[in-house]
Amino acid sequence: MSENRKELERWKYIRRKSYDDTLTEALSSMFVRRGLPDDFGRDTGFIEEILLKNGCGAYVFNDKEGKYVFGACQLASMPDAYGFGKNAIVRCLDGWVKEFPDWQNDDSIVVAFNNPQRLPDYTIPRFSDMLTETEVSLISQLKNSRLHPIPLAFDQKTLAAIQESLEDMDAGKLRTILSPNVLKTLVEMGVDSRAIEVLNLTDPSASDHIQYIAKLRDDLLRWFWNLYGHNPESTGKMAQQSVAEVTTGASIAMIVPHTRYHERQLEAQHLKDKFGWDVTIEFSEPWQNSFAKCEAETKAAQDIIEGGEEDVRNQEDNESVEDAGDSEEAGERTDEV
Repeated sequence: MSENRKELERWKYIRRKSYDDTLTEALSSMFVRRGLPDDFGRDTGFIEEILLKNGCGAYVFNDKEGKYVFGACQLASMPDAYGFGKNAIVRCLDGWVKEFPDWQNDDSIVVAFNNPQRLPDYTIPRFSDMLTETEVSLISQLKNSRLHPIPLAFDQKTLAAIQESLEDMDAGKLRTILSPNVLKTLVEMGVDSRAIEVLNLTDPSASDHIQYIAKLRDDLLRWFWNLYGHNPESTGKMAQQSVAEVTTGASIAMIVPHTRYHERQLEAQHLKDKFGWDVTIEFSEPWQNSFAKCEAETKAAQDIIEGGEEDVRNQEDNESVEDAGDSEEAGERTDEV
């Protein structure tokens, strides 16, 4: 592999790692834990990072460190009725490893899960890959859109003259043809009198395609955040969509955060039951805002449902009154006859 190819591969790895770290950092801020012992420090974002990357973590006492820690956890040994291992193996980055038999009934360990499926987050690497490929395409298109003609030289003398002229052009200096026979020679060689032959490896006319790649990148980010509770209003409304369809959907976007929130509430309850810790785990401010929008949509839907039921009852009452009135009129006509 050439050095240039290695450098390109290195930068591609850096881009993918950058997206992976950024998305992980963002999702690690979804929840705020309060009430944990001082053993965990002030910043507990690493707990969410472990859950996102491993799917399962555990609070245990690390006798090597002499304090409580949260480490990556793996369920092993014989599976229970639901297919999950009955033993928990906890690993910390300092090399400390300990196995806890029958973790569910062991009061020295609290196991926490990322989601009800007890799985890591597979969405982050997926979108990191798509965003990386999109950025590579964007850079490639940017380079392809440059106006970069390559002059063709037929001998060393012409090459030196062309290079000197290009340097003067970069420096903003004007250039003069020294010999009156130059133009005649070029014409005799079949070269256009207005320019020398050039090789074009780029296509500046394709620069308008850049906006589509940039739009794709924005759409990928909207797609990602819509999965995790944020429903950003898109600037690319399709003709088939109404404004309401584009600007609503907070309830749908909060499905995954809600399932994870439920797992965090179970985590807090287990910490209280086993360790006696009064820990609260709530949405952070950005997700609180999304949750408020979700609640507003839910209330609006309930009002419509309740209003619809009331309308149906009123309609039935009105129909009953009309039927009674018709019966009375029919009876009066009968009496007259």
